[in-house]
Amino acid sequence: MQIIDGIAAWAMAISQYYLLNAPMLGGGWERWAQGDMSLYMKVFWQAAPYQVATELRIFTETTRRADILVTALDATGTPEYDIVELKAWQQDVEFLPNFYKTKLAPDIVRVQGNVEAQYAGAKRWAVGLVTVSGFKKSVDRPDWTDQEVFDYVEANFRSVNAGGTKENLNHHLVSNGAGSLIITWWSSP
Repeated sequence: MQIIDGIAAWAMAISQYYLLNAPMLGGGWERWAQGDMSLYMKVFWQAAPYQVATELRIFTETTRRADILVTALDATGTPEYDIVELKAWQQDVEFLPNFYKTKLAPDIVRVQGNVEAQYAGAKRWAVGLVTVSGFKKSVDRPDWTDQEVFDYVEANFRSVNAGGTKENLNHHLVSNGAGSLIITWWSSP
């Protein structure tokens, strides 16, 4: 199961209107992305035996919920799970390095938390979304190409300290002709 492929396909499908304007919703941008992405992945994986759900209480701490839970059946019919914690950068609220330190790093710790027994073997993901246009605006570099922005992010945010442990980050640039999004993620082995 390729979570990042599903997220990238979603990013390719969203319109310029949403890509440019949804981040202005602040925290609503993350909630919108979570719901829209989940709906898209249900359709994207329609031919496969995947199920996508949001805001499920699978962590043993009763107040915590998984942003996205993807369930697939292996060749023997046994369920395999992917737990995704999602963060969307709020360009008008926080400086990008703070996003990785104060938003994505805690999600890396959070997604590794104790879950109900049936989800114990789940692959865990912490995924961050950064709009390229928002980044150009925040650093006052409208002349940078999308690739230059991606190269900067990739060079400067290779890892993050999450719960006292240095965790490596991966990055993927998605451009759909209407705009670009950088998907940053950490995943469990």
